[in-house]
Amino acid sequence: EELSDLHKTKVAELKREREIKEIKEKAEKLQKERERLQKEREEQEERDRQWAKIQERLHREEPVITERQEVDTPLENKGTELLRRMGWRDGQGLGSDGQGIRDPVELQRRRGAGLGYQ
Repeated sequence: EELSDLHKTKVAELKREREIKEIKEKAEKLQKERERLQKEREEQEERDRQWAKIQERLHREEPVITERQEVDTPLENKGTELLRRMGWRDGQGLGSDGQGIRDPVELQRRRGAGLGYQ
């Protein structure tokens, strides 16, 4: 049985449309995979940066305190004494990177407050 020219043309167009659709779907899948891999790469780079920062902190040439260190300057209080023995110096911030507060917390005394206050 012979197909008409119009029928042959329609079949060819449908075949071409199906191929185009498949190519677009493959392209979308590839793009999604590329984006997923880029995100994984960025996450790995961030983990590598954090690891390098940790390694830098571990290998910093700061004294490691293994014994009680004597402090030359007079001590104001127990907290300051403890901090200095752990390597802290006046003007440094608290925290592993020195990013915390620099000034001591002020003591505020309240009259009539405390245990058993009514």
